[in-house]
Amino acid sequence: SGYSSGMKQRVAIARALLHDPPILLMDEPTRSLDPEAALKLRGYVLEQLKRRDGKTILLATHNLREAETMADRVAIIAHGTVQEVGTVEEVRLRGIRGERFALEIDPDGGPLQGPFQVLSDEVLDGQRKVTVLLAEGQGFEDMLRSLLASGVRVRSCDRVEPDLDAAFARVMKNEGSEA
Repeated sequence: SGYSSGMKQRVAIARALLHDPPILLMDEPTRSLDPEAALKLRGYVLEQLKRRDGKTILLATHNLREAETMADRVAIIAHGTVQEVGTVEEVRLRGIRGERFALEIDPDGGPLQGPFQVLSDEVLDGQRKVTVLLAEGQGFEDMLRSLLASGVRVRSCDRVEPDLDAAFARVMKNEGSEA
């Protein structure tokens, strides 16, 4: 009873593994662990238990970044009901239309026009950061050509990859619920 919550979590995981079960149900396994211990546990679960020993692991977590790194398939549950299920990639992309890009452009540039929708446009610390959503059927080259033709100087451009946090937010929005 005198152990820290992180040490208690480690003991609980060790106890669960003693009998070498073929299926593991892990509820928030890295909760209470420091970042180094959590990283080691995730590596052990993936390399030893899943890949080497072939165990089936059901992971319940609110840490969606952890789910992205550990899971082959995910389910998003809201109000006790499975709302989305599929591979990590399928769930991340469900409901996404078009590609998104984060641009850094000269702050003195004018309004942006082109085959895209401006999702955000703000100046922070003298740098103008813009996120755009390409129009259906439009490509990266079309966007850049349009920006350059209008005199916009692009300093950097990165594709914005959807993540499970965004997928969860979309599911909760569709549910009319507050996440």
